[in-house]
Amino acid sequence: MTAKLRREVSPENPLILHTCHSNWIRGIDMRPSELLEMLPEDIRTCSAMSHVPDWWDPEKLPVIKEYLDECERIGLQQVLQTTVFKDARANNFMPQDILKQLFDEYTCLIGVLIVEQGIAQFDQPDRQNIIDTIHTMAEIGGTLFWAEMIYHRHHPFMVAGEDEGLYRAISENSDHVVFIDKANGRTQYFLSQSAAMGWWLTGNAAAWGINAEDFWWFETAYKDIWSLPAKPRSYSQWQSTASFPANLYAQVIERSMASGASVYKVEYPLSLMYKHSKEEKWYLTSQWEHAVYPMLQKVANGWVASEDQVRSKIKACYHATDMNAPEIAPPETRLFKGLYGAEHTPAEHWHTYGTSLDLLPHEGRYFFIPVTPKLAPPPTDLGDVINPENYPVLFPDVQSKQAWFNERYVQEQSGSSWSVRVDKKWYIFNHHENANLDTDFDISLQTNTCSALYGEIGAHTSLLVEEAPDSLDILLNNYRVDIKELWNGDFPCADFEQYCDYMDKHVKAPAHDKPRQTVLVVKGVPPNASLKADLSGMYTEHRFDRDTERADYRLEIMHNGPVQLRIGMSAEQ
Repeated sequence: MTAKLRREVSPENPLILHTCHSNWIRGIDMRPSELLEMLPEDIRTCSAMSHVPDWWDPEKLPVIKEYLDECERIGLQQVLQTTVFKDARANNFMPQDILKQLFDEYTCLIGVLIVEQGIAQFDQPDRQNIIDTIHTMAEIGGTLFWAEMIYHRHHPFMVAGEDEGLYRAISENSDHVVFIDKANGRTQYFLSQSAAMGWWLTGNAAAWGINAEDFWWFETAYKDIWSLPAKPRSYSQWQSTASFPANLYAQVIERSMASGASVYKVEYPLSLMYKHSKEEKWYLTSQWEHAVYPMLQKVANGWVASEDQVRSKIKACYHATDMNAPEIAPPETRLFKGLYGAEHTPAEHWHTYGTSLDLLPHEGRYFFIPVTPKLAPPPTDLGDVINPENYPVLFPDVQSKQAWFNERYVQEQSGSSWSVRVDKKWYIFNHHENANLDTDFDISLQTNTCSALYGEIGAHTSLLVEEAPDSLDILLNNYRVDIKELWNGDFPCADFEQYCDYMDKHVKAPAHDKPRQTVLVVKGVPPNASLKADLSGMYTEHRFDRDTERADYRLEIMHNGPVQLRIGMSAEQ
């Protein structure tokens, strides 16, 4: 018998987690009231604080209670991070009796967060801690949020699917467990998402979520934008993470909305929420305001695909009966090659650095392939089941895999962009993480009276398109801050103080005055109809012209940032 949940999480009731640190190694702590004061009203009802006291120490309990007291007073829900990789390495976990005491005292406390066990050994003490925490959450009505990534070992979500004790604890208390794909680490980004989805879609987890963060840029060993990767951690952390293109956060969130993620945790670096070192005041940066926030607004307003919608898109899944099977074993993930991911990292890069350069999917036709736990019964409602036994028979080469999937997935789009349709909504972006390359898309409109929407979009550009018979509502964004100053010698950012010098200058005056062009073409406009485009947002100029010969309308927009766009249809007079 499990207790009633303190906070239900689902695509219809998403949760946005905002990180607040106490006793942070970088010396900048955020109070719950400071966070709440900054958050816009329209996402507050979906929001909770993720409090990070770092590793467990009994002396930190008064500080934890101080934060909880404040959350209780201001009405802000909290998820307490209880375990990090440092705890796992030391087998130093918050005692369960302390957790029960805190949940008994504070109604604002809705769950706990465990992260990054894959960095440690993830041995039996680590697993037992998760088992114990799950049982505690089930007893008191809380939720265990488990955020994970991978470096070189097997992904912990896969290990959990083979561990009888851990699997049983999760499956028997599934309403109290949420798996979060932590978009960091060095490899297997597509497997991380698919495994989290697989736990959810087999009924063994209440939901799944995404943790978007800039640390991926540092682990991949990029420096400034358009740079070539190098040895991991060979650059200053501050320079590298600050160079993470802002709209990449939005793109990671966007592909997660399309696939039914219910939890959205943005692990805030100082490039998103920054405390001015001289003013002692917190600011939401332009990267947050113009890239992250517009996408979180969509999370809060019905843009997360429902479970039924996700299931209707899936025609095949992978049942991971052997996590050492070549198609899912680390470091590469061959399962997704030839379909939508894990194929733009050269072999020499794998061998030299052991990192993947592929974070975003590049093809939307095949949606996403859930990877289900070994100990779960073989799925019967997720399309055709692929497993380690039939994989080499079904797919002796990439061409046969593509042909097999093409038989099951209807082509609704073309072009080099990633694009996915869920009912009347389209999710589209340029998938190049760090290459100054344009992509295009051509999507077949399903509801609109016009036949198709074509586009040409630059790097780090995303679109959300909602169809109605006589209109297209579009959120278009390509926001990026010019960070060249970080690399020209003025702000070397070799240490935290130098980084603060840079941010003190730029947090209120970001360099974002370089607009770039997006082209949209509405095709197949019916005779005796005309289109009108209404725009608002961060654009500098636009042109909207009719091509009478082809019954098309062409829109050219110069912008750096979000543009809200409505293309409406009316009868010609």
